[in-house]
Formats: sequence, C-alpha cells, structure tokens
Amino acid sequence: MSAQSPMAQASMLINPAYQCPKEWMRTTLNAIPQNTDLATKSQVPLGVIVHPMAEVPDKEIPVVDFGTVGIVRCNQCRAYVNPFVRFVEGGRRWQCNICNRLNEVPPGYYAPVGADGQRTDLAQRVELQSGIVEFMASSEYMFRPPQPPTYLFLIDVSYYSVSTGMLKVAAETIYRCLEALPGDSRTKVGIVTFDSKLHVYDLSQSRPHMQVIADVSEPFVPPGQEFLVDLREKMDVLKSLLQKLPLMFSDTKDTQSCLGTALKSSYQIMRHIGGKLMLFNTLLPAPPSVQGQNFGKGRLNNRFDPKLIGTDKEVELLRSQNAFYKDFALECSQVQISVDLFLFETLKYLDVATLGVMSQVTGGELFYYPQFNLAKDGEKFSRDLIRDLTRPTGFEAVMRVRCSKGIRVLSHFGNLFLRRSDLIALPNIDSDKAFAVQFELEENITGTPLAYSQAALLYTTSNGERRIRVMNLAIPVTNQLIDIFTSADVEAIVNLMGKMAIEKILDTNIKDAREALVNKLATMLAVYRVAAAGRVTGAAAGQLMTPDSLRQLPLFILALIKSEMMKTSPELHPDYRSSLMMRYRTLGIRQSLQCLYPSLYRVHPMEPTAGLRVPIEEEDEEEEDDSLTTVTLPTQLNLSSEKYDRRGIFLLDNGDELLVLTGKSSHPDEVMAIFGRNDYGGCEVRKVEDPNSLQARLGAIVETLRESKPGQWARMTLIPEDSPASRRWFNYLVEDRQQNVYSYFEFVQHDNNLVMQ
Repeated sequence: MSAQSPMAQASMLINPAYQCPKEWMRTTLNAIPQNTDLATKSQVPLGVIVHPMAEVPDKEIPVVDFGTVGIVRCNQCRAYVNPFVRFVEGGRRWQCNICNRLNEVPPGYYAPVGADGQRTDLAQRVELQSGIVEFMASSEYMFRPPQPPTYLFLIDVSYYSVSTGMLKVAAETIYRCLEALPGDSRTKVGIVTFDSKLHVYDLSQSRPHMQVIADVSEPFVPPGQEFLVDLREKMDVLKSLLQKLPLMFSDTKDTQSCLGTALKSSYQIMRHIGGKLMLFNTLLPAPPSVQGQNFGKGRLNNRFDPKLIGTDKEVELLRSQNAFYKDFALECSQVQISVDLFLFETLKYLDVATLGVMSQVTGGELFYYPQFNLAKDGEKFSRDLIRDLTRPTGFEAVMRVRCSKGIRVLSHFGNLFLRRSDLIALPNIDSDKAFAVQFELEENITGTPLAYSQAALLYTTSNGERRIRVMNLAIPVTNQLIDIFTSADVEAIVNLMGKMAIEKILDTNIKDAREALVNKLATMLAVYRVAAAGRVTGAAAGQLMTPDSLRQLPLFILALIKSEMMKTSPELHPDYRSSLMMRYRTLGIRQSLQCLYPSLYRVHPMEPTAGLRVPIEEEDEEEEDDSLTTVTLPTQLNLSSEKYDRRGIFLLDNGDELLVLTGKSSHPDEVMAIFGRNDYGGCEVRKVEDPNSLQARLGAIVETLRESKPGQWARMTLIPEDSPASRRWFNYLVEDRQQNVYSYFEFVQHDNNLVMQ
C-alpha cells in the first residue's frame, strides 16, 4: 500500500462539520502552497468568495449567546474562537489558529480537557463544532443603539418619469411592499421627489404636507418637520401619498433634474439614523441649456460619443467623469447610508459609470433598464423592487477576512468601502451580495499542515439584534506543485478572475484585460504541463493538458472574454456595459457562472419527462414525503450552434433574462398557441388547464428557473430567428466563432500554442 501524501494526511485532520459550507464561503484552492516560490510559480489565483448572507434553505446557522462571559476572541489578531483553535494546559489557555497566540480562557468559559485533547463540554459548545455560527453581540460592539430599518425613497417625477410609467409602477410597488418591509415598530420610511425642484413631505400629521423648494443651488431641508416617520404609526399617511403621487405630477412638462441637490438633501434627512436611500432616476443631471438657470450640484456633461464605442478609448466612458458622486457616497458610508439605484434610460445616456459609484461604495445595488418601456420592463422593475425591499438584509455592517500566518489579504472586490486596509464597511448587506477576496503568500508556511481563513460579519438584524456571523475554513498546505492544480476550484477561480478583469478594464482598457486573461490561462496551464510531466498520462502530443479540476477553465475564460462585459462591439452601449460590470462585482459563484455560460434548453419538441413533476428522493427513505416534488428540466445543451435546429424552440437562461428563440422553420401557429404571440417582444407562457400540455410543462420549467434565482426576476422575451434581436441570442453561443473571436475549439488550440512556446 502506497504512503499517503502530506496533503492527504492534512485533509484527514479536517472534520467536514468544522468547515463553513460552500454556499457561504469558498476558496479558490483546496491546497495552499507552502512557500512563496511555489505560490509565484503556480500562477493560480488564491482567495475566497464570501457570500455572508446567502439564503440556504436546508441549512440553519446556530446562534450562540456568551452572556456575561463575553465573546471569546484572540487578544492579538482578534479572531473569534472556532473549531480549529487548540485548548492547552488542561483547558486554561487556548491557541489561536490564525496567529498562534496563546490566550487565557475566561473563567466563565473554562472546561477541562480530556485525554483525547478535547474539552469535556465540547458537545455543548456549538461554536467549537460548526464552521459557521452567529454570536449575539454585546454592547461593546455598538457605538450607538442598533439602527432601525430605514428607507428613504427619492423619486424622479420629471416628464420622462411620468410619461414612461416609471413613477406609477414605483409608487404602486412601494405601496404594496410597505406592510412587508423588514423590521418591527422601529421601521422608518420617508419620501422625497424631484424634477427641476425639490419636493419634501412632512408626514407627521394625518395628511402628508408637501413643501416645494425652488432654490436648489444648495441642499436645504426645512426645520421642524418630520420627513422620516415610524412606518406602523403612519402607514395610512404613506399609502395616501403613494396613491396620489402619479396624479400630482400627471400634467408635468418639467424635463430638468436637480439630482445632486436632491441627494444631498436626502442625506441631511437620513444622516442621524442611516438606512437605505433608494433613488429612482430617468434623467442625466446635465448642465442647463439656458444661461442663468441653476439646477444645483452634481451636474454631468453628456459625454456620450458613439465613435469611442469599440475602441481603446471606450474605457473613458466606463470611468466616473467627476468626484461629486463618489464623495457623496463616502459621506453616506460614514453615517451608515447605502444607496440603491434604479436607473431608467429614456434619452440615450444616463452615465451609469458615474452614478453607479454611489451603489458601489455604499454596499448598495444598481438596477438598470435600457430603453425603458412599461410593457417590456414594468413587471421586471416591480419585481426587482419587491426583492430589494423584502430580501434578508443586515444594517450598519462591517466585515473582515483574516488569514493564518504567512498569508495576507491583497485585494477586495465587490460593492464595498475599505475603512481601513482590511475592514470592509457595508452600510447594508443583503442575501444577494457576494465578495471576492484575493490572498497572497507573504512568507513560507512552516510548522503546520493546515492554513486557515476566517470571515466575520458584524451587523444589525432587521429586528434590532447586533450579531456577528463567523465563517471558518481550514485548508491543507502542500509543497507539491501538482497538488495546487488538482485541488483548484474552477468555479471560484472564474468568479475571482472575472472581478479582477473588471478592475483591469478600468485601469487599462478592454483589449488589455482580455489579453491578460488569455495570457494568465496560458501561463497557468504551461506550469501545470511541466508539473504533470511523467505523472499524468492520456493527453495526446500537442493537445492542451489540463487537470480534471480545471478542465472547464478554458471554456469559462472564453465565455468571460465573449461576455457583454468584455467583448468589443460597436453595438454595446457604455451604460449597459457599465451596468453589467457593476452587477458582476456583486455576484456569487453560481450566479456568475450563469451570467457567463447561460443554460440552454430545447423546449419544443420537448423531451417526454421535461416539465413534469416528480417526487424528490429523500436521503432518509423512512421519512420520505410524497408531497415534495420537483420539476424535471430538459437536458442542458452546450452553447453551440451544433445543438440548434431551425424547426425547434429554444430557451436560454442567462440569470437575468429568459430568451426564447423560435426557429425559422417552427410553425407560427404553434408559437402563438404557446406564447400568445409569434413576433418579437416580451412574453409569458399561456395558461391552460391540462397539466400534461406543452404550455403547462413549459410554464412549470419557466417557474422553476425563476424560483432558482431569487435575486433576479428573469424577464422572458420571444425572439424569432429572422428578427434583428436574434443576433444577440446567437452571441450567447460562446462555443461558436463570433466576430473574429475564436470558437472554443480554436481557442483551445490557440491556448495550447501559447503553452507550448
């Protein structure tokens, strides 16, 4: 029997229950290089993807209250006690797994250590047995009483907001969500509207009182009035105002925006509390066309130039054009205000790159609707807003990722602000936000077979509890180059590399970022080829050699290069590209892969079992529940035109949209019977009573796909093959050759040539 490798032996030291589940924290490598030379040579990105508030229905996070003992932390690095610490000297001291410091065990936390080296009360100490846990935070973790859930809706009421129907949908959706907002009697809500003037609403009386501020040269909030009120007490007043808003501005002709002043005034209303500032905007706050007009701060030039699109200079349109909105976001972050943006393009250009910085810095989110049309986008906007308002959310949060000796945090990626070199400030944190953290080896790892990482999120729950969510990972250390590659997590690597590529675009340009990805892939696989020489067989001469763990990496890198974030095309509007880049920054691993390599299904003719409900097989057969069923999805197809048949109907799911392509030879009457239309446009599957009908089965498939992605409601669009929109659908077939970009086969050959150089 062959001896086990040191890495295999180290892996056996890890109790799987002690590891944070991958849904919340996932590392790019499951074997850490032991020394800096090995780390530099491998070229494989090292880091973690942290999705701290992820919704995981079948897993419950244990909650621990240390009471008067206080939360047990390392006196040196401030890491939290966890399953990987060691109790020594009979249980009187404990050794931190992050910095190796020996700490005194608080008297109220003491328990003797048995002959097996374990505490005798281990079975009662969930924080020493679970890879993820929440600690109830004491008053020392609060600089003020916990923040109440607070929402200020800042709504554009200009002509374009009214004429497109945006205002009506926004008011109706907020009205519907008021009673479902997180929190209890502490929840506060306010409403501010703006066009060329600012409108604030005193909600303290039985009826809302509107005050118009015509001089918007400087932010101003009238004193002695209540613009944020307790939701439960003033529910009727808020509902009354939301019902009236569309009628109040129905005849407006105002086409100007005092956005900057509106934001600053909203900040003044919220700064003593914090919370979510939710902006609904249809206009670029451009300089006035008439000399002498003054629409306040934050004016933006309309710098859109079609001649730059598709050139190296396009990156200028992807960068913020001034410091006003970033400076505003930094002010918001300091007082625990996040900014969520709902941007509706109505006049060809909104400068998403500049406005979007507000969400990026404050931990907020950006929703962008190009060429906003009520029929096309109304339901998606409403559902996006409902999700934003009702999803699990934490307030006034900070997060820190710690690593054991020898490893340091290099970079953070996501919608965040670094308050210090490693302290992530998050005025809001919700279940749809993930963060990538890049590590580097700064010194050799000696004296231990394992490396460690701990992520800790301090936040306030919607019901006012201060909690610390702690996530822990142990990772084997190896001195073998081959182990680094065979232990790689390709999905986590792609998530991290995609977020690094976005920063590369903004630092240089799209072309350089694409080339950097190709070169990085070639360098990694060239190193692997050398490391695997004599160890791995089966690769033909001249064939690209990849470990099984990275078999899909060339495909995912090609998909990243061909994505709408990174492809060079004169048809891609810079606002749209910016919105995609900002969205990708926040995506978890599963969501990012869906974005890069969408799911493709043939839905007509349909496979015999597709769309039918079948029982869910339970692991414990004795507790099997016949009422639990799931919908069978069609076979997922490769993104290649080889899978396409002009007689069929195909559904492509990119995570944000469901794009239905009807083949040129499909029958128009069949398409009409399924969708109620056979031309280009938004669609839904027609409802019929027969559960075995094509419509019912396809409807079940669509519903299942939407429910699997709670963070984004996927709008469905019907695209006939002979319509101009079909070009975009076929561009998602990333394995085909497109616009002078390699097919998958050609890309593998090209990469192999680079490897062999």
